[in-house]
Amino acid sequence: LLLACKYEEMTIPGMNDFVYVSDNAYSKEDMKEMERRVISALSFDLGRPLSINFLRRYSKIVQATDIEHTLGKYLLDLTFIDYSFSHLLPSYVSACASFLSRYLFAYKSLTTTTSTLSLIENIWPSKFMKYHTGYTYEDLCHGIKQLAELLIGQDSTKLRSVQKKFSQ
Repeated sequence: LLLACKYEEMTIPGMNDFVYVSDNAYSKEDMKEMERRVISALSFDLGRPLSINFLRRYSKIVQATDIEHTLGKYLLDLTFIDYSFSHLLPSYVSACASFLSRYLFAYKSLTTTTSTLSLIENIWPSKFMKYHTGYTYEDLCHGIKQLAELLIGQDSTKLRSVQKKFSQ
């Protein structure tokens, strides 16, 4: 319980509170020792980062606008209800969502003199983004296509919870 509180809560109860709740069945030292055992048994692996954590980081790196970031969150939420994304790394899905959201807004301002390649390089500078995310545009191509198809298919789906969430 103490470990769960430390992991999940903003403020945690003191050790004395846990001793009191256990009716003094366990001492502070007993609790500390058990906490060490649990953490060791878990090999200090208490959780993994969520896709939203990666999206926030990527949005800061590329200086995404609020609307680009919000579209990225919408795209991430769509992936939560689609089984084909369940095996992909959260960092990968977030990178795809970040790229696609920026691309959709940048594409609107695409002129006839701007090449698609320069637009892509502007949205996802290869060496810079490879360093910060671990992915190049080429790494993301399949996931971006899959995510775009998911977005296009939203008109025909019966699952409307994500749309309702973001329409408010």
